[in-house]
Amino acid sequence: MRPKKKILLIDENEARQSVLAFVLATHGFAVCCASSAAEAITASADFEVALLAWPLSGGSELLRKLRSQHPFTRTLALAEDAKGCPTVSADVVLWGHPSTFELLERINVLAARKRGPRKAQAIEHMLALAERRVA
Repeated sequence: MRPKKKILLIDENEARQSVLAFVLATHGFAVCCASSAAEAITASADFEVALLAWPLSGGSELLRKLRSQHPFTRTLALAEDAKGCPTVSADVVLWGHPSTFELLERINVLAARKRGPRKAQAIEHMLALAERRVA
C-alpha cells in the first residue's frame, strides 16, 4: 500500500476547512489543518502540498516563509476573487468555486511533481545550504 500524500490545509473559515479536510481524507490524503498563517508556519514540514483558502490574513507572508523553509512543498491557493490573492507566489491558483474533481486532480498533479526540473533546483538549494553551514 502506498503512503498517503500529506497536505497542509490552511483556512480561516472552519466550516469550509472541515468540508475540504473531509473530502481530501476520503480520497486518501493525510490532512493537517491550520486555521491561521502563524499556526501553519509552526506545523511540521514534509508536506507534499500546502492548500491555502483565500482570503487569508498574512497569507502572502506565509507563502514566502513556506518557499524559504520548505522549497519542495507545492502550493495551491483557492481564491473566490482576485482581491489580495498571490497569483505569482502560489504554484496553482483555482478561481471561484472549483469542483471536487478539479481540486483533487490539481492536488494529485502537484503531489506527483517531485521529479523533473525541480529536482535540479532542489540539488542546488541543498548545496547552497551546505556551503552556508561550512562558511
